[in-house]
Amino acid sequence: MVAQIRSTKAMLLAGALCAASGALGGERFFGADPVQSDWSFERGPGQCRLLHTVPALGRARFSQHADSPLMFELEILRGDLEAGEATLRVVPPEWRPGHAIEEIGGASLERGAGRLRIFAADAERMLAELEEGLHPAVFFGGGPGAAALISAVRFTPAFDRFLECRGDLRGIDTTALRNGTVRYRSGEVAPTGQAERSLRAIARFVAAGPPERRVLVAAYTDDRGTEAVNRRISLRRAQAVRDFLLAEGVPARQISITGLGEARPLASNRTAAGRDLNRRVELQVIN
Repeated sequence: MVAQIRSTKAMLLAGALCAASGALGGERFFGADPVQSDWSFERGPGQCRLLHTVPALGRARFSQHADSPLMFELEILRGDLEAGEATLRVVPPEWRPGHAIEEIGGASLERGAGRLRIFAADAERMLAELEEGLHPAVFFGGGPGAAALISAVRFTPAFDRFLECRGDLRGIDTTALRNGTVRYRSGEVAPTGQAERSLRAIARFVAAGPPERRVLVAAYTDDRGTEAVNRRISLRRAQAVRDFLLAEGVPARQISITGLGEARPLASNRTAAGRDLNRRVELQVIN
């Protein structure tokens, strides 16, 4: 009996999507039926997340970071969806047949990244529609027709915790996330210890922001050694920071690096303390 109810609900869900898709002809639809649907909440340093599984496709996630717009991300774990433009629509549940299907925005499936991102107003709209019991759906273009439904079933408990967490973020100072400095011992190139923790926080901040967000990485040395050698060392430090940010999920197009050698010292190179200050990588996050 339970299996029969489950099958019936899945058919109703597919029926709603088929009616919405029109030209897609009902080829492929991904979404949790009411029995499968689940939402969870996670809190991390300076961030709040709402998570939802889309069976046979991947995972949907709403993320709110301090000093960043709301982001919706659909992580796709299958490789048969073509990169390109996608359309965002709102699909009513079966019990609200009179509610119109509405197009609310667009997005792009990133080539090679296996993810689709929606920011700010469109992401807020998706969250509001889910609160109302409606289902946001992403309709993919190119290749065989496909759509992913974000189910509103069992949404409220996790959403309430997410709202509380968002309120807590308003009191966080993001200055340290927008401006960071990594220090080095003489001869060191790769960041370690506390520097890695600071860079990881900055990486999360950059990756969670809008696509136009950038992190500028400028590396320096003290004046020991020749100018040419110092420029090479500073560039290697900048590259090491870039590689760390890439490994933490920051897209390469959002990172700019430069190695400036012994230029722009913060203190006198005549003392050990001054040289310690001058061996550094400075990071600046801009929108």
